[in-house]
Amino acid sequence: MLTDEIIGAIAHFFDAGTGPTHDELDRMIRRAGLEAADPRGGPDGATVGKTKRVREVLSYALDRDREAGEKLVRFLVGAIKAAGSFRPGSPSYAGEQVIQAAREAFHAAGYELDPEGNLRQATLENLEGPELTDAIRAYVRRAQLGSQDAALLVGTSKDLLEATARHALVVATGSYPSSTDFPTTLYQAFDRLSLALPPPELVPRFIMSGR
Repeated sequence: MLTDEIIGAIAHFFDAGTGPTHDELDRMIRRAGLEAADPRGGPDGATVGKTKRVREVLSYALDRDREAGEKLVRFLVGAIKAAGSFRPGSPSYAGEQVIQAAREAFHAAGYELDPEGNLRQATLENLEGPELTDAIRAYVRRAQLGSQDAALLVGTSKDLLEATARHALVVATGSYPSSTDFPTTLYQAFDRLSLALPPPELVPRFIMSGR
């Protein structure tokens, strides 16, 4: 969930001093275990603005502690929402442009940020076409980066595999038989894409074994 685009989008919520206070940032940065990256603790800390502070801490996390950075992103989104940054009419309202940029940044990373500031993992079964392609790519990128998201790496691994197989069938043939089970769908995707695969009678055993 931590990318350069997300870092920039989150930081803009603090432009002109809006958003959560420095005291709130203190607590969130400390809870995420990123105090060492906080420029507020340096000799010129008193002059560091909130935008620069958020950007520097998250950039540090992107390079050195992605898990802590993702934790901080969740804290920040919750605090931004509570401060009224997503609510038109609020003194802290960030504006449509800032909110839309944040939504697009999270979308590219496989997450949904709605207009009210609620952040959730993108649900693959509710997507199709280019949006599904983008979401699958985001899941794969997070796995390749060694994501600590247990729901992604363990709990949703079958859902990701099945969604990818169905998407491949739609791209290759224009549709997929919705009544087929997971092993059959996976076998058909391998077959249509001319990939090496075990005999059909071994597919269920092959999948259930986790190989």
